[in-house]
Amino acid sequence: MGMSRIDFQNTAALPMAVRGETLLPAPPRIPSSKGSGTENQEVVFERTVPDGEAEQRAELQKETVGQIGTQREEILKKLELPITSTRLKVDEENKRIVIQILDSQNQVIRQIPPEEWLKFLSRWQKVQGLFFDEQV
Repeated sequence: MGMSRIDFQNTAALPMAVRGETLLPAPPRIPSSKGSGTENQEVVFERTVPDGEAEQRAELQKETVGQIGTQREEILKKLELPITSTRLKVDEENKRIVIQILDSQNQVIRQIPPEEWLKFLSRWQKVQGLFFDEQV
């Protein structure tokens, strides 16, 4: 069985789908009383506001703006960085540098290395002294 080949001299006579062409849909048309219907028309809907609703909305808007202002101030207060300073000292027992971060009243907020670690190091050095005898 062989395949037969059909040659068309006039491809315009073929259906559009066979030729590989497609038609785009036409844009929607808005009917108009003034012409052919192809003009774009703007539709405006008007809404009547009941008496007193405009004042209520204005009051609500003022309250909301006031609440946002107070909330903004509270957030900014929380985001303010505390006034801190640092102190460097040498731990005499362990011969290590200790960094202390102090608040505005000079109280230690954080210490690097922590106090517990310094105590552990001093105990560890005592234990090492029991096991190892060092002479220079």
